[in-house]
Amino acid sequence: MFGNRQQGYERLIDHPRINIDPEELKRIEESFRDYRGQYPRVRELNVEHERIEREFNYLNMTKEVANHLTTLLINEKCEITIVSKGEGNKAQDFWRNIAASTNFLKNLTYYVEPALATGGLAVKPYWNSQSKKIEFAWCMADAFVPLRMNTNSISEAVIPSVTTEVRGNEIIYYTLLEFHEWNDGVYTISNELYRRKTSLGLGERVPLATLNAYKGLPSKQVIPNLKRPQFAYFSPAGFNNINPRSPLGLGLCDNARSTIEGINLAYDKLWKEIDNSEAIKIVSDHFLKTKTDKNGMLVEYFDKSDTLFKALPSGGNMDDMVCKDLTSEMRIDSYVEAINKYISTLEFQVGLSSNTFVFDGAKGAVTATEIVSKDSKTYQTRNRHAKRLKQFVIDLVISTFELAKWVKLDGKTLFEGEVPKRQDINVNLDDGVFESRNSELDFYLQAEQFVPKVEIVKALFNIPQSEAEKWLKQKDLETYQTSNAFIEARAESELFDWDK
Repeated sequence: MFGNRQQGYERLIDHPRINIDPEELKRIEESFRDYRGQYPRVRELNVEHERIEREFNYLNMTKEVANHLTTLLINEKCEITIVSKGEGNKAQDFWRNIAASTNFLKNLTYYVEPALATGGLAVKPYWNSQSKKIEFAWCMADAFVPLRMNTNSISEAVIPSVTTEVRGNEIIYYTLLEFHEWNDGVYTISNELYRRKTSLGLGERVPLATLNAYKGLPSKQVIPNLKRPQFAYFSPAGFNNINPRSPLGLGLCDNARSTIEGINLAYDKLWKEIDNSEAIKIVSDHFLKTKTDKNGMLVEYFDKSDTLFKALPSGGNMDDMVCKDLTSEMRIDSYVEAINKYISTLEFQVGLSSNTFVFDGAKGAVTATEIVSKDSKTYQTRNRHAKRLKQFVIDLVISTFELAKWVKLDGKTLFEGEVPKRQDINVNLDDGVFESRNSELDFYLQAEQFVPKVEIVKALFNIPQSEAEKWLKQKDLETYQTSNAFIEARAESELFDWDK
């Protein structure tokens, strides 16, 4: 069966179970290219009209923007709290043990930046039979493909992972496709392995046991009683206007690619301006060097890397030993101004306040200068992404507990309590844009007329919805017990002895 050529596919999108617009994969790859700063070398002519190549000089604003927003969005002080019924808080303890053993918060803060830059991040919990623990697999935007293309939440997906094997002087590439699907309401994970001799493509399907790492991996696994998929997907806030029918997110700078290109071109020209800032002089042939060609003849030439001298054109009437200075003033200020203009446009396109970034021509670096305030555009953008990130973490927590209810160790499930509900899980991203708790409190007091009290209590004290509602009920009761109506009612009750 596996040797049949019909089981081989040239590309991932050729697989019959995968339905995704190829332009989406191309866009994601372009986002990674910008994030990596992977640009082709510049080809240009030297002084002898020979074509040479050099590195392209660029400012990696895709990474700068993603990094700046990530620092405002999350850090390792982020807290995830779970309220559970019954004695103790077994759900909270169980989650804390998993989070600690997997460095969950550290990995989360690490992966948010590429997720914002390239458009998405998927995380799946899985049972590691070697370590006997639940662990997490972090899948960046180019390693997660939804199986159904719609704008609703993603419930089915395929996760490709590539492994290499060296045989002599040959590198063999293996791609494992892990399908997550619902079949008649039952969650099913199936695995397929493909082999090829080139770095691109999918290749020919082979048995899972072909690779030692997958010998014990089942081709199909059914997990009953699940309410949500065994993965969570995070995408930056905002609609995918490039492909409106896609559930995948966009990178922060996907709609600003032409602006990114303008910044890079201006920076490359600035670098070239500085590199060519030496004096330029037109000289007679007395200033040229000579060498012997293959025929034994003396030939005059310039040093190929020399930009100082220019040869006198044929028929020139300058005296034999004349040297004319053509050096022009450097245009550094003009290029710096152009770069900052482009950066200002980029700030507008990605939802940051004006003057968030400034390019310093003297240091040749971009610095973040904005002090974030509550009414700033940056703060509003940060909050939009924060809501997405919180929902993503809640989804992942629920998926983890559902997995723990299914996995058995020594005849017992890993977690025997109830799976936490969404309203019992709270994610505090440690809002670092506030200068102090006092300023945070002042802000919410001013916003009280627009924001439900339960949301204010949740944000201020980092507690879940259910706990915040209990607090408000208790506070309402205390307020009523100090009111005149309560005092009068109690007095009447004591007077007429209604309690007896």
